[in-house]
Amino acid sequence: MNRRGKKWLIIGVISIGIITAIGLYLFDSKNPLDANSEEVKIELSIKHLSGTDLISDTIRFNSLLKSEPETINLLTNNYKTFNTQDTSSIEVWKSFFDQTYVKSTEEEISKVFNNYNKVSKNLIEVFKRLKFHFPDRKYPNKIIFTNTNFGGNVYLENGTIVVGSERYIGGSNKVVQNSLPPDAFPKWLKSGFEKKYLLRDLLMSTLIYNNTIPPNNQENLISKIIDWGKICVITEMALRIGNKDIDPKILLRWTTEQYKWAEKNEKAFYKYLKINKLLFSSNEKDHAFILNNGPYTIGFSEKSPDRLGQYLGWKMVRNYIFEEELSLTEMVNIEYKDILKKYNP
Repeated sequence: MNRRGKKWLIIGVISIGIITAIGLYLFDSKNPLDANSEEVKIELSIKHLSGTDLISDTIRFNSLLKSEPETINLLTNNYKTFNTQDTSSIEVWKSFFDQTYVKSTEEEISKVFNNYNKVSKNLIEVFKRLKFHFPDRKYPNKIIFTNTNFGGNVYLENGTIVVGSERYIGGSNKVVQNSLPPDAFPKWLKSGFEKKYLLRDLLMSTLIYNNTIPPNNQENLISKIIDWGKICVITEMALRIGNKDIDPKILLRWTTEQYKWAEKNEKAFYKYLKINKLLFSSNEKDHAFILNNGPYTIGFSEKSPDRLGQYLGWKMVRNYIFEEELSLTEMVNIEYKDILKKYNP
């Protein structure tokens, strides 16, 4: 199976009407993670693209290729095999969906996503919450759910998000367990193929794409940790539908055991970064070890969860805005040094 085409973000699709923008009402809350989304308006189309439906309908396929060239080209690249023979997009499409494991994958997707209405409703709400705090940022106007051949969770480009639905059918699903090569899809990666992380992944990808956190020219690790902390805090806010607290394990993409480990070892992890002079390291490998996905946080205990740097940033930023009583719009512009000074694990 080809793993190419990881250029942008994709989300499954079900049509939803257009919601036009009108202004925001004043909202008074002592919790910086609250939002009043009732009067927020967005324009968002959410659809589900069934690849199987296009196999025998060349006219419909060509129409979709014309209206969604970027999406179709992305998917076609993901569907190609190692065969380098030059074939048309429709032939690649037919060949892909004729494979046994693909048919099984499509069946499992239809079971897990048998009704997109609730997903669509929640998607609209979380993006409205984002827009309440950050009305001037660019947001996606189209979300497409489809089978990306396990190419990526989310692709985003030119206002369109493509979601790889197959990566949210469950880590223990028979297709995930039996069809994916273990060298490319190790156990720790497959364990994250859970539907409960869908909204979280979409939000974080959007925040990164539209520069909700202003880019900074600092190259040290602690500035990156705090930038990730800001992204996590804003994502947490958006996920708090109805202003109800969310499970932090969803935000962090961790199991209960991983979260407990991080809570217990937060002070030790911070001490480790200081002793090893990593906080102000500009080495990209150090950044990757502390912030990137993996089986654990490289350089620290193998019992640790991955991305401990993101967790640390979340704790730093969250504590800071509550202590200083800052809004999220104020928080995004706070210098990392100010947040670091206030941190006391």
